[in-house]
Amino acid sequence: MQPVDLLIVTALAIERDAVLRQAAPDAPARHHGALTYYHFSLGGETSQQTVQVALVMLGQMGNVDAAQRASMAIEKLEPQTVLMVGIAGGVKDRASLGDVLVGDQVLYYEQATRLTGGTQLRPRYFSADGLLLDRAFDISRSDWQRRIDVHRPDGRASAATQLCFGPLACGEKVIRDSVFLQDLVDEQPKLLGVEMESFGVALAAARASHQTRFLAIRGVADYADSTKDDAWHEFAAAAAASFALALAQAAMPTRAPRTQPAAAPPVPKHDCLILIRHQSMEYFREAEYLAALPPELQSLPVRRIEVDQSDLYRDGRLVDPQEAARRQWNLASQVTDLTRRLPDAAIAYYGIAHIPLLFLAGFQLSNKFAIYLAEHDRYSAQWTLLEKGGPIEELGLEMPLRESIAGDGDVVLRCQGPTHREQ
Repeated sequence: MQPVDLLIVTALAIERDAVLRQAAPDAPARHHGALTYYHFSLGGETSQQTVQVALVMLGQMGNVDAAQRASMAIEKLEPQTVLMVGIAGGVKDRASLGDVLVGDQVLYYEQATRLTGGTQLRPRYFSADGLLLDRAFDISRSDWQRRIDVHRPDGRASAATQLCFGPLACGEKVIRDSVFLQDLVDEQPKLLGVEMESFGVALAAARASHQTRFLAIRGVADYADSTKDDAWHEFAAAAAASFALALAQAAMPTRAPRTQPAAAPPVPKHDCLILIRHQSMEYFREAEYLAALPPELQSLPVRRIEVDQSDLYRDGRLVDPQEAARRQWNLASQVTDLTRRLPDAAIAYYGIAHIPLLFLAGFQLSNKFAIYLAEHDRYSAQWTLLEKGGPIEELGLEMPLRESIAGDGDVVLRCQGPTHREQ
């Protein structure tokens, strides 16, 4: 089985049929073990490469089945990108019937704490892939609207269909309750819509054995209240499919040709370990850090640098970012001072912090040497040393710079994979 560039996941037959009708009406069903899928090619409008696409229908609503089925498809088909495409309930006055929602976040609302007198939601979040969002923004509305092949139930032209970017709420319930929907809006004030599968598919993409980008695209079929019916289902599915296919043809990342792996760098010899403990969202003991180090580093003498911001977090949220940045600002000078006096030292950095603070730490350490990074697995409660050195594939530029850069200065290279945030 050949890997594909793009996997489109749908939950319902009406959503699957909308994609096939516009992209490949005659595509036969293929079978690989328990997986049933449709394979077709899309010729790019702005790219010379052909996009290889696989389409999978989940068959069941809900995130549990979505995660299981999507995981199987991702592991067998090895897509670089996964799009969840289908219909959703929209938040009235923010999105109209037939509009297309692009989820910049997926909020899973089922996790909660049961309290006396009520329930406190403790949602989990997945953020959409930044590159896919950028490319979705770049597609003009007039291009993709002309693809819609179903008439609007209100008799208006397809040009009336709007594109909206914002968070989507995801759970295990079919919602016909405006009061419950308002509870979700109170939790996420920018919420655009509700549906039942994107979190499971996003989870499968995030846990795939290879880097997989994810984006949810949904057409508004109802308002998730007592007026909910099927009148807009076919058009909403067609509108979502139209935008997804336009995105795939105009701006979808395609699989780069494989290159010869680079030779492994020589293993350095160290006489000391500089241990940076970035205490923030959670507090960890030093013994947990040291256990994750490779054996050749565990026996070295240790020089410690502490960046303690743990008192600045409340319920997993940073309450004083200015004070957190102030405490972190001296990190670079402390590391520079130690590495000047200990030129053969290795550096180990451990920490869980909000992205701006992690970026600041990376900026301050980026010109240092022999840095070992460790990742904390909240499921196993253990630290794992991230891979360092060894054979790797050469990085390819996925899209050209939009503006030429002249003169001297710093360059920031962003390498982005699937993102997962819990609250």
